[in-house]
Amino acid sequence: AEFKAACEEFFRNPSKYQRELRSLLTNNFELIG
Repeated sequence: AEFKAACEEFFRNPSKYQRELRSLLTNNFELIG
């Protein structure tokens, strides 16, 4: 339920989280690659 709420919040304000999400993804890809 907590994850679902977070997803709903994300889709309600995508631009608010876009930068955080991009940096998260970048960090993950650097770890993998």
